[in-house]
Amino acid sequence: QLSLFSQSDLVITEINYNPVNQANVEYLEIYNNGLLPIELKGVSIPIGGRNSMEFTFPAHLLNIGEYVIISNDSVAFSAMYQLPAFQYSGFILNAGMNIMLLDSVGGVLDSLTYENDLPWVATASGEGCSIELCDPNADNSMVSSWERSTTYTGQVHRGRKMYGSPGSGSVCPTNPVIHMRYRENSVAESIGPVSLGVYIDGSNGSASSVKVKAINGSGDISTDCLLYTSDAADEED
Repeated sequence: QLSLFSQSDLVITEINYNPVNQANVEYLEIYNNGLLPIELKGVSIPIGGRNSMEFTFPAHLLNIGEYVIISNDSVAFSAMYQLPAFQYSGFILNAGMNIMLLDSVGGVLDSLTYENDLPWVATASGEGCSIELCDPNADNSMVSSWERSTTYTGQVHRGRKMYGSPGSGSVCPTNPVIHMRYRENSVAESIGPVSLGVYIDGSNGSASSVKVKAINGSGDISTDCLLYTSDAADEED
């Protein structure tokens, strides 16, 4: 028996829109949060802006509690994550966009608009992590329902770790997450000023702190380190 579509049955649960990997592999995860299997044939994501993603599902039965992945490069995605994926045209835009999931007659199944700057997760914008819906029963149009992924994929590209959990449930952090831009950074003391990106995700506006320590170096960290804050921003694909 197949269910009729309803607003809560198909839920967008993970978005990787500005990835850090050699093949620029991005993906969108959709979850069957209903009580019956759903036939996805004809379900679509309409184009939402210049160069944005566009996709219509072929025949595919999504069972209760299962995920389906669509990517801009299904072959590269499968090689990276050992999971199957459908392939859409265009991109999930780096600058943010509205993503709508429509049934075969144009009815809205799910809709949300993410952005690449605060209050949305800053490290999802080109710093190595996806954004995940913490609870499939939550309102995914609300930024408060989303957090950065802390699931390490085991992959590093250009010194940056990649985080995401395509095809599985989200485990959202309950405390602020300290995110270093690079896994490691070693430079000669004579090179001059060096910028090291440090992000605090999930602070919910509360006070958070980061301790900075110099190892195997000389100088005075209290005078040689300058701390500053900035907002994350990015360009479209």
